Formats: sequence, structure tokens, C-alpha cells
Amino acid sequence: AAKRLLEKVDLENKIISGDAIFAQQELSKTVVEKGGEYLWKLRANQGNMYQRAVAHFEQMSDQYLEQASSLEKGHGRIDQREILTSFRIAGSLKFPYLEQVFRITRKSEQVKTGKISKQTVCGITSGSVEEFEAKDLLELTRKHWAIENGLHYRRDVTFKEDAVRQTAKNGGRVLAVLNNLTIGILRKLGWENIAKARRYFNARIDEALNLIMTPLSLLL
Repeated sequence: AAKRLLEKVDLENKIISGDAIFAQQELSKTVVEKGGEYLWKLRANQGNMYQRAVAHFEQMSDQYLEQASSLEKGHGRIDQREILTSFRIAGSLKFPYLEQVFRITRKSEQVKTGKISKQTVCGITSGSVEEFEAKDLLELTRKHWAIENGLHYRRDVTFKEDAVRQTAKNGGRVLAVLNNLTIGILRKLGWENIAKARRYFNARIDEALNLIMTPLSLLL
């Protein structure tokens, strides 16, 4: 579904970022061959590529590793992020147009309680080291996580996603994709308050149905 959607969208000079679910070979080829760049997270269930990325950064034997860090204060916490990037390992991984592999470590401290949490994520990108330095990738991933967190909040609060009982194997994943698409379309139509948009279309079913029947290429 994501591949078919991207085939209809202008990706020239666009950076498409996403969770590990999007780190698929055909999808990644589509992004680059339509003029864009991809930036995906990796997860442990993606097997050899994830394990090799983790091992590469743990060994710290790559003399060409690039590093960058950032520090942010706000919302009652202090966030420190550090990224390591490598172009050397990318050449040995069989993945379309892969240029760099990266690891981000995020440490977050709650100002009031002093509680510290730590998260480490690996990822891949088609962006070359000449175009995207470590500091650039760090900023791109920061923006992606900010959007992702905002989407999850809206999906849960406005669409009650977490309260929906799922029986199908991939039901939760499909629901998240559909809700993200809905939010994206509403934003494109000029709605800033998603809850208000939902109430609007709940009271105007005919308009909602017409919107559903409109080709995505005309909406995005």
C-alpha cells in the first residue's frame, strides 16, 4: 500500500522517513528512483542487517565514523542525543541505494524527579555522506520522532486507536497506517485541529464519503 501511494506522489528532492516497517527493498527503490531519499529505522526482527549494524558500532573499529550530538531542554526534561554514522558498512549490506548506517543514543532526564531513560536506535539512509553529515541526520531523525510522537498522540486521543480491540494479525499496523493517512489528508486540506475536523465530517457524512472517493493523487 505504501509503495503504491508513493508511486503517485512527487518525491523529487524529498526525504521520506519512517519506522522499521518501511525498511523494505522495493519501497526504498521506489523512493530513490523517483528522485527522493529514504531514512528508515531498523529493528531486531529485521535480522542480519540490524545485527551487523549493532555489532559495527559496538566494535568502534571504523576510523571513518562520524559523530554529532545535541542537547535540548523543554517540557520538563533534558534530552541529549548522540549519533554515529558509517558509510563503510553500507557497502557490505545488500540493500538498494544504501549509503549510510547510523546509531542514535538518546538519554532523557526528567527535571523534577531526576529519572533517566535511555534509548538506542539504528537506522539506514540513501543519503550520501557528502550530502548528509552526521549533524544533518541527527536533525532529520529528531524531526521525524517529533512528528511520530504527535501522530501517536492524535491517533490515541482523537481516534481512540489504543482502545480498539484488534483480532487480525496486522490489524494494529493497518489501523495506524490508515489513521496516519487520514491525519495527513486533513492537514493537506488545511485542518489544524484534527478533533474539530473529525466532528465536522461526522456531521457531514456525504462530504466524508466524497473525500474518501477522491483519488489520492488529487489530495496529496
